[in-house]
Amino acid sequence: MKQRLITAAVLLAICVPLLILGGYFLAIAVAIIGCYAGYELVSLKTKSFEKQLYPVGVYVIVFIGIFTLLFLNYTFEGNTVVLNFDFKQGIMTNIGFSIGNLALFFILLLCSCVISKDCKIMDACYLFTMVVVLTLGLQSFLYIRSLPLNENLIGLVQYQGYGYEKLNGIFITIYLLVTTMMTDTGAMLGGMLFRKSKRPVHPLIERVSPKKTVEGAITGSVCGTLFGSLIFGLLVQRFELSLPIYVYILLTFLLTIMAQFGDLIFSCVKRHYQIKDFSNLLPGHGGVLDRIDSLIFNSIFLGVFLCVCIQGFGWF
Repeated sequence: MKQRLITAAVLLAICVPLLILGGYFLAIAVAIIGCYAGYELVSLKTKSFEKQLYPVGVYVIVFIGIFTLLFLNYTFEGNTVVLNFDFKQGIMTNIGFSIGNLALFFILLLCSCVISKDCKIMDACYLFTMVVVLTLGLQSFLYIRSLPLNENLIGLVQYQGYGYEKLNGIFITIYLLVTTMMTDTGAMLGGMLFRKSKRPVHPLIERVSPKKTVEGAITGSVCGTLFGSLIFGLLVQRFELSLPIYVYILLTFLLTIMAQFGDLIFSCVKRHYQIKDFSNLLPGHGGVLDRIDSLIFNSIFLGVFLCVCIQGFGWF
């Protein structure tokens, strides 16, 4: 536990300034996190029961795919190509993938199956799916942090009451992080307390994660909804995005459910490869993917909600 707390303190000391600075600082940090997470995805095969190495070319394809899908997605407005990532301001103005980028990435992975006997068709499908989920989550996180700076949202999203423009979007990012972390923490503490009380506990999905319980899941959702709704009501509602109270409470509750599904989905991957953690980069926590699994799915859910419901249709 001591090692876990020390690692958490170090991570906070690194991440908080990056979240405050936003822009290129955060984008570079997210790119580094994405590449290391991609490395963990590719390296699973060497740690699992298969004990096989992918060829170096697969690593290169995955790294290029992560960078391309994260920053170089585009749409056409007439004869003009518009990137989702605004390189002038260092912000993400939209989320989604370009069909050309997706197709090229998948074709390269399939070609690696032909060239190397150590890369199978199922490996290509696994890597494609996981990289798409990973990069969409990272895209969405940058989009959420960039939200009020997006010119398309002027009139829909409020600006901060203080002067430093780069802090716009910080509160909704804090809301996302607090909801996710309190869901995870509440689920862990709730499960521990119910076990210590000597009361019978009910496994959540034993074949995926034997330690998770229904009681822990309920406690996690209650904690996440309570703390997340409080942050939204006190900060986000006042400074950045005004939503009816029933909308943001329901949104927060759905985020707690999605956080737990994200954790379980990545647990399925680990169970398939028969490993405990994605890596040992973070003492007491495992790897990067072990820390951001819930955040990836919550970022996608909240990002799609903001992009479609707020930016797209102007609801609420």
